[in-house]
Order: sequence, then C-alpha cells, then structure tokens
Amino acid sequence: MIMFPVAEMNDEQLLEHWESVRDYCEGSVSGMAKYFAHEELERRRLDPGPGPYFSDTSAFN
Repeated sequence: MIMFPVAEMNDEQLLEHWESVRDYCEGSVSGMAKYFAHEELERRRLDPGPGPYFSDTSAFN
C-alpha cells in the first residue's frame, strides 16, 4: 500500500492528489460496469430468454 503524507501537502498538492484518486476510482468503477455489461450482453446473446434474476416468479404467487 502506498502512503501519501497528506498532512505535509499544501492545498494545491492535496487537491491534485484527491483529484487523481477520484479519477482512478471513477475509472475502476467504469471499467467494472463495462465488464459486467459485456458479460450480460454475451449471456443474452447465448440465451435470449429471461434474465437470471427473478425470471421465474411462480414461487411468489
């Protein structure tokens, strides 16, 4: 784990640091969303039936 001495940073350095952390996190979340969307599209291509979540609701009737 990389530690940053944020207490020693001036305001500008701190802002740049947190912006880079935010950009990294947004990229990670975006990458995961793209991955899961791709997986779902592939699942639909292979099995165009109803989705995997609550596709059979007969148990609730």
